[in-house]
Amino acid sequence: MDAAEILPHFHGLGVHDHWKAYFKYTNFTHALCNVHHLRELTCAYEQDNCEWANELKTLLLEIKTKVDEAKEAGKQFLESDVKEQYRQKYFEILTNALTLCPSKHSDIVPPKRGRKKQSKPKNLLDRLLKFGKETLRFMEDFKVPFNNNLAERDIRMVKTQ
Repeated sequence: MDAAEILPHFHGLGVHDHWKAYFKYTNFTHALCNVHHLRELTCAYEQDNCEWANELKTLLLEIKTKVDEAKEAGKQFLESDVKEQYRQKYFEILTNALTLCPSKHSDIVPPKRGRKKQSKPKNLLDRLLKFGKETLRFMEDFKVPFNNNLAERDIRMVKTQ
């Protein structure tokens, strides 16, 4: 990434999929792609029976709808009390999930040495807690898109026959 000389000199807003390497760049503002989150939340709910994941997915989509409606009405932002309610609900779901989500893989037998692996839902939960501000940035600033789909479409190779 440094050799490409784009991210080291980029200033502004970067919406990305939470690849850890992006966070070493502090010269721009980070926002996380919520379509990536929705996919992971769907998986956590459907495959791992994590009810909290479905609750959070529903909340993110509700916030997106509220933001879209506000934009269509010509508003530049959501009211601060509405944002605070959503923020509280977001962290409430995740905090409650901490008590329900197993932190370690229970299906690894025999136990391996070293640090124990966490389950994928627990890793997702930890990321969403740690990067709540970046996840909800689309709610705080209407210039921030909910996802990075347009950017990903623009850089995807054109299929050839």
